[in-house]
Amino acid sequence: MADGLSSELAAELISQGGIRVGSPIAAAVLMSRGLTPREVADSPKVNHLYFGEVVRQGDRVRVSLELIHSSTDVAEWAKTWDGILTDLLSLRPQVAQEAAAALRQVASRH
Repeated sequence: MADGLSSELAAELISQGGIRVGSPIAAAVLMSRGLTPREVADSPKVNHLYFGEVVRQGDRVRVSLELIHSSTDVAEWAKTWDGILTDLLSLRPQVAQEAAAALRQVASRH
């Protein structure tokens, strides 16, 4: 579930243009090494990182995302979405669009 949401978010960000999206594999490798967001930012030269989780309970699903400014380790945006597991495909585009809009808004302040 989380991989699908991650892919949907990356596709939405890329389609908007002007936003570079790092490889999820590279990010996973860096995070598995126990690096902080600031240390990750120093490696691929990124400004922001998304951290999130997908939690399932029965037929319910909760998606939580945080947008972290990598040089300060400060969350600049966060949101949680709730839905029904069978409607996850309709929830994914909503999450991706709102997260992409948040990144554009936050990035415009820097």
